Amino acid sequence: MASHVFHQLYYHFVWATKDRLPLITDDVCEQLIQCVEEACRQRGVTAIACNAMPDHVHLFVRLEPATGVATFIGEIKGASSYAHNRRFGSRHHLKWQDGYGVVTVRAAETEKVIRYVTNQQTLHVARKTSRLLETTDGP
Repeated sequence: MASHVFHQLYYHFVWATKDRLPLITDDVCEQLIQCVEEACRQRGVTAIACNAMPDHVHLFVRLEPATGVATFIGEIKGASSYAHNRRFGSRHHLKWQDGYGVVTVRAAETEKVIRYVTNQQTLHVARKTSRLLETTDGP
């Protein structure tokens, strides 16, 4: 894209394990997050925040205007599960659900979303999750 184009395109993604099975255990969570972040880096995207719960992943990124949202998240999901499964094999075989949730975020809201993603474990225990930011499928 031309350097004279201004954009602030922030996206919050959330996607779940197949059948919402609790496959993201404590012993693999950090490595899975690294797989997601590496898949982003390989596509020239920095993961602003990434975290996982036993049955879903949150990813907050800033994308370039030319990046296709559906293509991007499809590649991230595919690359991360492939890398995870190569690393852990059949004992922690990971499959994602077909869908995902995505919302755009205003620049002024980025710190709030970063805190939300970073504090997933605490928010889930306290039952203070955002319905919008937890939605992985349509209404």
